[in-house]
Amino acid sequence: MRKFFFLSLALSLAASTSFAQELNKAEQLQQKDFSKLMTNKCEANVNRLATPVNRVVKRSAADNFYYTIPEGSLFGCSNEAGNFWKGTMLIVPPFSDGVFTPVCADPSTAKWSIGTFDATPYTEDGNKLPYGIISNCYDSYLYYMPQLTSADGSLSFMYGEYGENPELSRTYVDSIASHSFTDFDHLKGAGFGAMSSGLLYGSGTINFPDGTVGSMYGVEQVFPKPASPLYVENIHALVYSTTDTPFGPNDELTLYITDVKEATSSNGTTYETAGDKVFAVLKANADDLTYLFDGDVQFTPTGKAYGWNITFQNTSEDVFGNEVVDPFVLNDKFCVTIVGWKDSKIDLGFLGSISADEDLFPYTASPMVYNVAQPDELSYFSYQDDIALSLGFTSCYDLVETLPALPLDDGSVAENTNILKVSKDGLTVTNESLTAVTGKDVNFAYVANSLPWYDNEGNENYYDSNLPEWMTIVAQDETTQEGTRTGYTHVTVECEPLSGNESGRAASIYFEGKGYTSETPLIVLQGNATIEDAITNPIVVKPSANASYYNVNGQMVSKDTKGLVISNGKKFINK
Repeated sequence: MRKFFFLSLALSLAASTSFAQELNKAEQLQQKDFSKLMTNKCEANVNRLATPVNRVVKRSAADNFYYTIPEGSLFGCSNEAGNFWKGTMLIVPPFSDGVFTPVCADPSTAKWSIGTFDATPYTEDGNKLPYGIISNCYDSYLYYMPQLTSADGSLSFMYGEYGENPELSRTYVDSIASHSFTDFDHLKGAGFGAMSSGLLYGSGTINFPDGTVGSMYGVEQVFPKPASPLYVENIHALVYSTTDTPFGPNDELTLYITDVKEATSSNGTTYETAGDKVFAVLKANADDLTYLFDGDVQFTPTGKAYGWNITFQNTSEDVFGNEVVDPFVLNDKFCVTIVGWKDSKIDLGFLGSISADEDLFPYTASPMVYNVAQPDELSYFSYQDDIALSLGFTSCYDLVETLPALPLDDGSVAENTNILKVSKDGLTVTNESLTAVTGKDVNFAYVANSLPWYDNEGNENYYDSNLPEWMTIVAQDETTQEGTRTGYTHVTVECEPLSGNESGRAASIYFEGKGYTSETPLIVLQGNATIEDAITNPIVVKPSANASYYNVNGQMVSKDTKGLVISNGKKFINK
């Protein structure tokens, strides 16, 4: 259940002022110390050769004292250039409540603290100590991540304390940026493994106790359902090779994103694996590699390791020949499967992150190998540590929601704030609910949206399709006096006058974003139209496969209009 905050201007200014100087992305990003990664090697549990079974969350430390992050949340992670966040950044959906659940022998002995600068208990409530995140829009409303501390002060934990600068650990909402389901920038990394190449999840062979030899086929991992629809532009990762030519001229890796199904192994064990429904298929070859570094190591046959970023994405050409990215949306539990080593000369291996004692991430990567003597026989093996793939998702949580009610500063609630009434001549638009509680003329409804309504080029991030001809949407992002977005947009309408034989008309308008469709409509009542008209016989404008089309002057046109038209930020020429 999402909770919306009608924040006063004073609170907006206070929040953005206190954190604006603390979190400067340009200052926080720095080159990662890859020399530490290049010393970590994991040995295979080849005796456990079997179909993989995803582990459950557990606690290995004797004190059994930790907390879980809000389910499906993400972490800020290294970008394609190898730069990373200095502190742990937990990404939560915009306008959402985040609940951190402590898991310890006696929850009553725990208390919340906010970060390391405030030791005051926050709240205590039996087995659950909720911490509501007022996380409005990106670059504002940033709060330190909670710290779980025992009553006597002898034990404490804050996620990120094993990385650098744990005092910078915090929750926030980002725009489109690099995110991961594990905090692999700050957890212990693993770059090398038991394959003959010395790589972890990559090329080479492995010898099993029964005398068989397995050759690398691929790697598979299940991921949790994102906390909110996740708009993804690409998937990238830091990879190693043992030579400076990881790909042959015709080699490529393929990354499949599928649903998840439950299967049963030959010994009766149930496990989760890739399902049959394909969400996305992404490719990468030599052109998708970016060189980062190289160094001497003891784990590879060549004594060298080369570090690269690899980017998986789908692109297409618009009518002007420009390459554009084809994004996709993840809104369910999913499985990533990467294949391409078989029958190729690929010399490449993916890195992993080893979960700390907290074991917050319950899924591990499973290398897949085929029997060299019987190529159709596929097997899995595991490593001694629980290791997850270090994949970065260039993505964002999106949200666009018309607010039907708004809590006010005095504790009261303004109802029906999603209704706009328009005069017969179309010249006057009124939000009667907000006008009544504010004492001022208000002609708009509040819409909560994580991204700006318009991008830097003036294209809509949020849109409505199939609007009636008599109506146009006008949107303006709300900002503080310092120019920072609050995360709310003032949305109003422009309507044509009613014709001589019309007494009123109504429309219910739903907005669509990057993978998210509003659950509550903006209701427009013109003339003598009533709520009953909107409910019983409205023009329901729900998003469809056909988006809105505009000409170069920004005027809405039909999809059959000849010449240059713009739809969803892309330009087309209709002949």
